[in-house]
Amino acid sequence: MRDKQMEVDQRQKDLENRLGSSIGPQVGLVIEGGVLRKLLTASLAGQLADLCCSCKCVVACRVTPMQKALVVKLVQIKRKAIILGIGDGANDVGMIQAAHIGCGISGREGRAAVLASDFAFAQFRYVARLLLFHGRSMCLKNMEVVWYAFYKNWVYNAPLLYFGFLSGFSTQPLFTTGMISTFNLIWTSAPTVAFAVFEQDLRQQTVLSHPELYRESLFFGRRRFMHNMLMWWMLACWHSLVIFFAPTYSQAYQPNSTGRTDDLIFIGSSIFTSIVVIANLRVAIRSSHFTWVNIFFITVSIVCYFPFLLGYSEVWTFKPMTSVSDVVGIGMEYMSHARYWLASIFLTPAMALLPDLAIDFFRRRYWPTMTHVYQEWESLWLTDDDPEMDPDFDVAAHQRPSTVHVDEDEHEDNHEHKYEHKREKGVAGGKDLESMTMAQNPLLSNGHSMPFRSNASTRASSSPSPSPRIVRPLRRGKGGEEEAEEKEEEGKGKGKGKGEEVETRDKPTLLEGSRDYGDAD
Repeated sequence: MRDKQMEVDQRQKDLENRLGSSIGPQVGLVIEGGVLRKLLTASLAGQLADLCCSCKCVVACRVTPMQKALVVKLVQIKRKAIILGIGDGANDVGMIQAAHIGCGISGREGRAAVLASDFAFAQFRYVARLLLFHGRSMCLKNMEVVWYAFYKNWVYNAPLLYFGFLSGFSTQPLFTTGMISTFNLIWTSAPTVAFAVFEQDLRQQTVLSHPELYRESLFFGRRRFMHNMLMWWMLACWHSLVIFFAPTYSQAYQPNSTGRTDDLIFIGSSIFTSIVVIANLRVAIRSSHFTWVNIFFITVSIVCYFPFLLGYSEVWTFKPMTSVSDVVGIGMEYMSHARYWLASIFLTPAMALLPDLAIDFFRRRYWPTMTHVYQEWESLWLTDDDPEMDPDFDVAAHQRPSTVHVDEDEHEDNHEHKYEHKREKGVAGGKDLESMTMAQNPLLSNGHSMPFRSNASTRASSSPSPSPRIVRPLRRGKGGEEEAEEKEEEGKGKGKGKGEEVETRDKPTLLEGSRDYGDAD
């Protein structure tokens, strides 16, 4: 094992000397089942795990189902890694069940792997979409939901702690029974579910076309999770302080129209109103993709609270109950006070959420992540009518004919027109993002590569002829094949400047997966 480890290290050093030190592991390893049986022992298992992890890929051939499961367990124990097992037959069931996440491919070898897996699909190529898009999206959204669950409950319970210092910890409740029982059930549940289902920080095709975005979820460990959790907790502490003290000191000692100051129930209801508003607006601030469902639930959760408050305060007039005796008629009294609207609805949310907006602005401006960079790119260059950004876009159904005609003049005119139209989107405040220097553009100064389009004149000088990306098929009208042949001969006679015959199989078109937006116009 030591000799093999030294051989792998030596070959890796040779490759780094020739290709550069940043290429990463480039050595592959092939292990047969007989050798693997001898290595899967207590004395050699650790060395085997180190050897395999120092290689780019490891191929184990002629292995038994039990050996597949033991290899998965070995990596889980020795490397503390999250394992994805993929199989298509009954001999892969042990490996699929031993992995953290099992994927089964339904094929000719039966459905045993599918029945034992967590996810099932028909073809192996769907693994890319499962990992890069759904896996990354679920990881980020689940963390956001977990952070928000702790956040909203801290914002809800911290004012009770602050009130204890003012009341001498006399167990006097600050909120009424109806408010306590409906906070998590009605006022903050629907926006959270809508966020978890519909949130999408980047478009699907953007994530699939740039696999490096998966690193954000791949290396999101416990330390980074707790660091973000600490940030959420600090913001929750600030929000709870503002929520408690702003309504309390703006209303508690101010006499109303009758000459009396507001009582405890009035102050507690004002604080609870601020909690409902801020908790729902926090979801809106953290959202990157708004659908009508998200907007509907956030709006309804805030707006419907006020009719609830009115109805809740009038229950006593229809059916006297002890649980609602302390809020009789308080709803109409709320609505008639300007201090209630100014303090609970406008002042408190503005003071509480101002740091959130400031932190998000400075983070995007000076310390952007890869997600921020590609979000900026999507907002500047991509529109909803771009065919490549449609998740249901079928490349095979829009393939070009085998022989097409490219008109150089028409290609240049169309390219310049589309380029200028897209370029106008990137001009903000009189500055063109393409012409900004590294110091002026924070997205480029932080080491992120922004996929801006290159200038047309620069591209024309660097290449002798335009790239035949945009193609126009021959029209076969009344003349049929004769008209097509005449146009082909005419195109050949005009020479290099007018047209040429292009085989799309030799030179792929835009619809065949090109991501070079500079040449694809």
